[in-house]
Amino acid sequence: MRNNDLNEFDEVPILPRLEHLNLRETKIESILEIVKLKTLHSLQRLNLLQTPLSDEKADGIKKEVLLAIEGHKFKLINKDEVLKEDYEDSVALKEQR
Repeated sequence: MRNNDLNEFDEVPILPRLEHLNLRETKIESILEIVKLKTLHSLQRLNLLQTPLSDEKADGIKKEVLLAIEGHKFKLINKDEVLKEDYEDSVALKEQR
């Protein structure tokens, strides 16, 4: 799905084996679109580089994704390894809100 005009998901199909989703260079700008990916239970790697959302959230994008899709066990977000402390930071952010 890389490098296209995608800016929202009307519906996210059930894809039980999908582990990697590359949304790089799309027009995704709302974290609400990422929430829709909750149905992708096997998702481990998500790339949002060079999207309006990733540009806006910058270094905070991992925490935002972890909050949006709670319970997923990510290995990589934007090619950065997701560490235990990233999960802890997202919980702290949730408590602040």
